[in-house]
Amino acid sequence: MIALVVFPIAGLALIAFGVSGLHNSQELGTRGVPVLARVSATDGYGSTGVQFAYRTTTGRQVRGTVSGVNRSAFHLGEAVAVVYDAEAPGVVALPGDPGNRNGAATELAVGLVFIAVAVFTVVAGLASVRRSRRRAVRAVLGD
Repeated sequence: MIALVVFPIAGLALIAFGVSGLHNSQELGTRGVPVLARVSATDGYGSTGVQFAYRTTTGRQVRGTVSGVNRSAFHLGEAVAVVYDAEAPGVVALPGDPGNRNGAATELAVGLVFIAVAVFTVVAGLASVRRSRRRAVRAVLGD
C-alpha cells in the first residue's frame, strides 16, 4: 500500500530533478558564461560539493555549488575558472564538465523505475482482486 503513495510521489520528484539537471547541463554546455571564481566553501555541500563565489557580467555577486567533484582538489580562496548560466546565475559548473549529466540521468532513470513499480503494484493488485472474485464465483456455482 505504501508503494501506491510513496513511489509515485518520489518518482515524480526524481523525474523533475533529473529533467531540471539535464536542462541545466544543456544550458551550461551551450550558453555558459565563463568567469573566474573563488572557492568559498568545501564543507556543508554534500560529500562532493564545492561552493564558488563569482561576479556576473552585470557585477552581481553570486554563489553557486558544483557537485560531483573531488573536494580535496579545491582550497578556500583558490581562483578557479567556472561557467554559469546567465539566466540563472546560481547554476554553475566547471568548464570541462558543464553540469552533472550522469547524476541528472540517474535521477531521471530512478524516478521512472519508481513510477513503474507503482504501476506494477496497481496492476498486480487489480489482477489479484480479479482472481479472488473468479474463485468466489466458482465456489458459489460449484465449479
